[in-house]
Amino acid sequence: MTRDMDLIREILLRLEGMRIEGEYNAVRVHDPVFAGLEADPEAIGYQLKLLINHGLIASRSKNHPAAGFIFEGLTWAGHDFLDAVRSDDIWKRTKAAAQKVGGWSVDALVETAKAIVKQELGKLISGG
Repeated sequence: MTRDMDLIREILLRLEGMRIEGEYNAVRVHDPVFAGLEADPEAIGYQLKLLINHGLIASRSKNHPAAGFIFEGLTWAGHDFLDAVRSDDIWKRTKAAAQKVGGWSVDALVETAKAIVKQELGKLISGG
C-alpha cells in the first residue's frame, strides 16, 4: 500500500474538526468522520497508521488503527502540517511543486507550503 498525501490531508482536516469527549475519542475507520472519503477502510487505516507513527496524530494505540484507535488529538506537528496546507490553492501549488521535483516527504511538503505562504504574504505586504 502507498502513502496518499491527499487522503492524509483530508483525514487530518476531518480529525481536527472532531470534538474530543474528555481526554480522547475511540475512533474507527467506519465512523461518520470518515464518511464520503474516496478510499476504502483499509487505505484509511493505513494512512492513519502512518500519521500516528510519524507523530502527526496523538494516540495511545499504534498497531492497528483500522480496527480502531484512541485519538487524543493532533500533535503540534500535525497542526503545523495542516496550517501549511489548509488552503486548497496552497495545497495544489505545493503538490505541483513537489511533482516537478519527482517526490516529497511530509517535511518537504510543509516547507514548500510555508514558502508559498510566505511568498503570498510578501505580495500582500508589498501591495502586489
